[in-house]
Amino acid sequence: MKLFYENKSRTFNLYQGTNMTFPPHLHKEIEILICQKGVVEATCNGQTLLLEESDIMIALPNTIHSYETKEYCEYILCILSPSTLPLFKPYFQKEFTTPFLQMDQTKKITPFVRMLLEEWENDRNQELMISYLSVIFSLILKNTTFTEKATSTYEDILPSILLYVDEHYLEQFSLEDLASHLGFNPSYVSRLFSERVHCTLTHYVMELRVNYAKHLLQNTEKSITEIAYECGFATQRSFNRVFLQLVNTTPREYRKTYL
Repeated sequence: MKLFYENKSRTFNLYQGTNMTFPPHLHKEIEILICQKGVVEATCNGQTLLLEESDIMIALPNTIHSYETKEYCEYILCILSPSTLPLFKPYFQKEFTTPFLQMDQTKKITPFVRMLLEEWENDRNQELMISYLSVIFSLILKNTTFTEKATSTYEDILPSILLYVDEHYLEQFSLEDLASHLGFNPSYVSRLFSERVHCTLTHYVMELRVNYAKHLLQNTEKSITEIAYECGFATQRSFNRVFLQLVNTTPREYRKTYL
């Protein structure tokens, strides 16, 4: 997920922001979201919960998850490679009975999250941050239970679809390319995706591209034309049109709100 994982040389990344909204997706990393303020609706592995202050959601590798903020929230997002925590590798092949921890379960976790964020914003001592992550994950394990991961059926190709899109959404690819990669009929892939994700594949890809564009507009000085091309749009005009449709403002006006 390039929105939060631009630097592939890092074994983990932290992101702090507001109003988290992201469509169903999955990736090979572990994702931990901590709600700091407000409310965000989190869905993971078919379970949904309204996360409030100090609540946590944990998505293990290749687990479908999504977020929607209807009013306001502040959050910390941590995305880390499983190789960061090798001692916990056996758990990464399983599923949480519930991927959510609520305030009464996170009291001991929150101080280590604050220390991790403080270190990330200052010295970025890798060994110290990994130590904090190890403690955080140990405390998560104490407050949850696991089940064996269900075996995917032949027809259940949605995880493979989402993983392919996550790795290629900034490139030019077609439904036919995706279907050929999976070995399925394009019509079947299109119908299954629409039924399970509740939008077309094209709309989903545009959402991912616009989310990445929002990140670049907020955090870089790249021109809007550069951002349009980097996000997979053929022209700045098409980028402006799609951005306006999904965000209800232009890229230029959106950037001004963060200056």
